Amino acid sequence: PWTGRWSHAAVILDDGAVLSLGGYDGDYKNDVFQIEPGGTTLTQVTAEAEWSGRFGLCVVQLPGTNETVLIGGGGQNDAWRSTDSGLTFTKISSNVFAAVGREYHGCVAVTATKLFALGGQSATNVYHNDVRVSTDSGATWNDVDHSSCGGNQQRWSKRYAFSFTFMPLLGRIVISGGKESDTLWHNDVWYSNSDAKCWTLAKNDTNAAVDGYYGAVLLTVPFGGVEALLLLGGYRKVGGYSNNRIELSIDGGSIWSIVA
Repeated sequence: PWTGRWSHAAVILDDGAVLSLGGYDGDYKNDVFQIEPGGTTLTQVTAEAEWSGRFGLCVVQLPGTNETVLIGGGGQNDAWRSTDSGLTFTKISSNVFAAVGREYHGCVAVTATKLFALGGQSATNVYHNDVRVSTDSGATWNDVDHSSCGGNQQRWSKRYAFSFTFMPLLGRIVISGGKESDTLWHNDVWYSNSDAKCWTLAKNDTNAAVDGYYGAVLLTVPFGGVEALLLLGGYRKVGGYSNNRIELSIDGGSIWSIVA
C-alpha cells in the first residue's frame, strides 16, 4: 500500500491519470503509484523503480504524451524517462545541473522536448538560482543564457522548496516563495517567458517575516475563461502548516486573494 510520506512528487499524465513518485516515509522511496482517471484509489505501478530512493525530486509530464521525466532529488544529478506511465524508467542524463545534484528544485516542461530545471538545494546544503534547459526531452542540459536581457538580468534569489508552474496559454513560467536560509523565507512571485531568460517580479515579498512560506503547491487552472494560479498549503514562517489555505491570482501572480 501507499504509505504516508513527504517530499514526494506527483504529476498528471495526458490521459488524466495521476502518478505519485518517491518521497520519504522513514525510508527513501523509489516506488510509483497511480490513480486512474476519475478514480480515488492509489494502485502500485512498481515497488522499486530503476532510480534510487529519494526525496525532494521533481517530475514533469511531457505535454501531449503520457511520458514523464524525473529530475534529481536526494542530491542526485540525474534524469530518468518513462514512456509507459511510470512502469519502467530509463536513465537519460547524469549531468542535469552544472556541478552538483539537487533536491527541492523546480522543473517545468513547456513542450514535449523543452524542459527547465531551476534552483534548489545541493547535497552540500548550498542554495541556487541557476536555470538549466534541455531541448531534447531531458537528455542533455545547458545553462540558460540571460545576457540578452541586457542590463535587466534580475531574477529570483537563491532558494529551495519554492513553488513553480507553467502557464501554457500565456507562455509563462512562474515561481513563488521558498527558503533562502533558515531565517529568510519568501512569498514573492516571479515570472518569465517560456525561454526562462528574462525574469520579472510580479509581486514583492510582503510581510515575509510572518507570511513567507515553502513547500506550497502552485497550479495553473482555468478560471472564468482565463488562466489562473492557485497556491495551496505550504509551511508558513509564523503559524506553521497552512493545511486549509488556498490563494487565487487571476492576473498572472501580481494580486492574490485567499479563497479558502
